[in-house]
Amino acid sequence: MTIKSLKDLQGIDMEAEARAIEADAGRRVPGIRKALDEVKTGKGVLHTPESLAAHARKHQGNYEKRQIEFGARRIPGGLLSPAAAQALDKLLADGAPSKVAAINLALIAAAE
Repeated sequence: MTIKSLKDLQGIDMEAEARAIEADAGRRVPGIRKALDEVKTGKGVLHTPESLAAHARKHQGNYEKRQIEFGARRIPGGLLSPAAAQALDKLLADGAPSKVAAINLALIAAAE
């Protein structure tokens, strides 16, 4: 059974669930029964894939914001470190016609 909400937990045998978790882990998991009971009674927090993804996006955004404050630069697919952003600026100042051209030249030179 896939558990997606607190309501899904109401009919579950918590002891059987705890034993299954420990069997998967290959060892006793301290606190698992208490954690399962807290979730079942509404005292704990149930994390869904969606809530975990939202949490990760929030923290990734905060991390990127701090890096940009220190001189990093956002590019498609990621973030250039401050040192890489400075190197890109130097290549552009030295005559590279564009950011793409500077990165292409640097990658080719590094591979040789």
